[in-house]
Amino acid sequence: MPLENKNRVTCTGCSMLCDDIAVGVQLGTVQAVYNACLRGSKKFLLTSNSQLVKAPLIGGRGTSFDDALAEAARILKSAKRIVIAGGTHATNDAIRALIKLAVKLGAKLAIPEFDIHARLTGAVKKNGIDFFTLGEVINNADLVVFWGANPVDLAPKLLGRAAFSRGRYRQSGKEVKKLVVIDDFPSPTMERADIKILVDDQDYAGILESLFSTLSGQNASEPATSDLTNALENCEYCTFFVGEGILNKQFLRGHPAFLDNFLRLVRSINDKRRVAVLPLFYSWNAAGLMHELACTGEKIDCFDIEDLPSRIGNGDAILAFGFDIVSRCAGSAASSKDGVPLIAVDFKRTPTTDVARVVLPPSIPGIESGGTATRLDGITLLLHPPLQQPDGKKTDEDILNELHERT
Repeated sequence: MPLENKNRVTCTGCSMLCDDIAVGVQLGTVQAVYNACLRGSKKFLLTSNSQLVKAPLIGGRGTSFDDALAEAARILKSAKRIVIAGGTHATNDAIRALIKLAVKLGAKLAIPEFDIHARLTGAVKKNGIDFFTLGEVINNADLVVFWGANPVDLAPKLLGRAAFSRGRYRQSGKEVKKLVVIDDFPSPTMERADIKILVDDQDYAGILESLFSTLSGQNASEPATSDLTNALENCEYCTFFVGEGILNKQFLRGHPAFLDNFLRLVRSINDKRRVAVLPLFYSWNAAGLMHELACTGEKIDCFDIEDLPSRIGNGDAILAFGFDIVSRCAGSAASSKDGVPLIAVDFKRTPTTDVARVVLPPSIPGIESGGTATRLDGITLLLHPPLQQPDGKKTDEDILNELHERT
């Protein structure tokens, strides 16, 4: 049987949500992927992976969806406190259902990188910020800066779109775009840069101070900073991508004033030319989760998922929603063996599903079921699944809505 090609498919491999992917389908599985990076191809080829959870489980044994949902609802209703962990690997529709369930149960939300989002939100409220879309980078930017970011490894197609694509006003592509990389190690992204600033011991604050000095007319402390200053003074539209080198708990705790100072620098440059900033988070719908939380009128207690072990105890229950908490945070604390029953909603086998008391496998978002997701630049995209939803499977949104009805 020949492959059936499906075009214009949206990839949920990372927060880029590339919508120019084609796949070859045969016998209800994806057999070939075109125009995707390795990360995206791996996600699509999950449909033929033996690690997929085929049916609901109770205590590691197969059961019906009705029985699994009933057991999950029983656990949630009998728990003293409930923590729902994850949410960044779900559609916007499922996230809204998750928030609705959390409000009904009085549950707390354990969110990946929540502390970082909170610090960034506080800095933005205090100093203001101009965001940009990927379309603006392609069409308008002539200076692209990756600060503490290595997209070649984490979102491979981002660098190509930002620095090498031809746009409406940058039709020569890389010939008229200058690429700058500031990092504390010589990453693959830095190898492609026009201006390379290699930082010692994550001294990004020193680079920031040097930029302030040179832009105010003082001498630069190092030639590379001088080159960046000249590029900033001569560009028309500069975009800063701020990545994982800065947006991590260790750096921000050690440099609490960095985000405020950085945003003040951006505002000062904006007096003369267009400069905008985009923080990079790579979970495929992290932007959607934060947007839905910001828009809800409900008050929900949220905390960073890395703090989960210290937030739970006997009598509590955890609903792991599309997130492997056992691998991410001190697995023993999240294990049902310690008196904390665990419900996992996930389509693939992980250490979390292995110890969960109940496993509810949804259809794979973006591949077997549709919905919407929010790209890293805040643009909402429609997911076009190349496969039909398998008989007997439920979407992640359906599972949450049914739990809401049963609790």
